[in-house]
Amino acid sequence: MITPQNLLAYKYEEWKKSSALTGYAGLPVYLDFLHGLQIDGVLRQELDTAESSACLWKPSEIVANLLLLNLAGGDRVEDLPRLPATPGLCRLLVKFNEAGLSAAALRKRRELKRRQCAKSVPAAFTVFRFLKRDGEMGLERRGQGQAYIPDPGPTAESLCAVNKRLIGALCANQECHSVTLDMDATHIETHKRDAFFGYKGFAAYQPMNIWRAERRVMLYTEFRDVNVPASYALKPVMELALSCLPKTGKPVFLRSDAAGYQIDLLKFCDDANIKFAVGCPISVGMRKAIGALSESAWNKLDAQ
Repeated sequence: MITPQNLLAYKYEEWKKSSALTGYAGLPVYLDFLHGLQIDGVLRQELDTAESSACLWKPSEIVANLLLLNLAGGDRVEDLPRLPATPGLCRLLVKFNEAGLSAAALRKRRELKRRQCAKSVPAAFTVFRFLKRDGEMGLERRGQGQAYIPDPGPTAESLCAVNKRLIGALCANQECHSVTLDMDATHIETHKRDAFFGYKGFAAYQPMNIWRAERRVMLYTEFRDVNVPASYALKPVMELALSCLPKTGKPVFLRSDAAGYQIDLLKFCDDANIKFAVGCPISVGMRKAIGALSESAWNKLDAQ
């Protein structure tokens, strides 16, 4: 029975016994959130293919479970079995995975689950197989001492399309008068054997992220090895991030540290009427030379 407090087919009640207590009681709220914005349907539309129709764990379900794992504080695929540790959460995960399925699809799923003795979350090897489908593309061109950004595979492009739909749904539910973007690269420490060491002294990756301040959401992120400079190829990242925004005509602002002090990025922002605040590395000699210039010596970016 669906009640006014939630969207999925369950309701919240106080449980007076301690046997079914769980530390993941906040996760159902996010399940409601995904279902209310119809993102669960978008995941199926963008990720599931005819090839995966015969599989118990569709790509959309794997991604949804990885989202929940991240929200629960897990940082590796092996943490997935912790999610269904209590009967209550286990039942909620089953209902979420079955939401929106036709009667025929539901029967087929339950039969596959019975035959495979599957649990309410996908096994680690199933998730690894899914992640490696795109993760091994272009690795032969990586190397210490050279900046290389692999092209996104089909799954990564589908996930970008899902994120674009999510951003659109969030923007439709709340008006904002402007768009403020923060561009920055972030060190993500890793223990993978093929990861490179960065200037901070540990193995890491360094994705380039663009964050929308008004919505407090990640608009776009690009996977990069840690040896790729933070100032490398920023204009394409900015263009892809802007393509994720609904066409509203609202003013756009960009904030970046000194890594964003790249003429192609600044020229692009100026041409697109994007106001920007970008750090600039200034040496003592450069500061002295700038101070000696007259006002008439300054030109706009588009001046020849």
